Amino acid sequence: MLEINPIISVEAFESALNNVTEPFILVDFWADWCGPCRLIHPVLEKLNVEPEMKVKLKILQVNIDEELNMALSAKYQVMSIPNILFFGNDLDGKKYLVNRKIGAAPEPVFRDWLTREMANHEQKLAKGEDKSEKVTEVPVAEMEQTTDTKSNSEKAA
Repeated sequence: MLEINPIISVEAFESALNNVTEPFILVDFWADWCGPCRLIHPVLEKLNVEPEMKVKLKILQVNIDEELNMALSAKYQVMSIPNILFFGNDLDGKKYLVNRKIGAAPEPVFRDWLTREMANHEQKLAKGEDKSEKVTEVPVAEMEQTTDTKSNSEKAA
């Protein structure tokens, strides 16, 4: 499966968030072994090349099996895949997490969700609202601590 704009580290992700000029970003958290991820990938590939979407939407992909992406998965609380994060601009033009979609969906359903999210967000901004939760920055060292998979009972043993 060919990745669309692959992200290979927290630093690359933060750089992409700060440098993408399109008003919206979709971030697809996926893995090679995930069947539903393989179902949604062709939809993302189509969106990535459509002229009307290219001016509004940047698609990034994060392979959760890459060691450098584990902290990123923890930061955004990715516990199921596919997990697609939808980022938009706030009133100052900075990106923040607007919504997420967990699981695969048929192309028409996915397109409907995406179109609705983009329209709702554009309406909020036009009204001077941006009430979605801002993405809080977590230092990389702190994120790495959150990727420890042992439970407290295992650590005590």
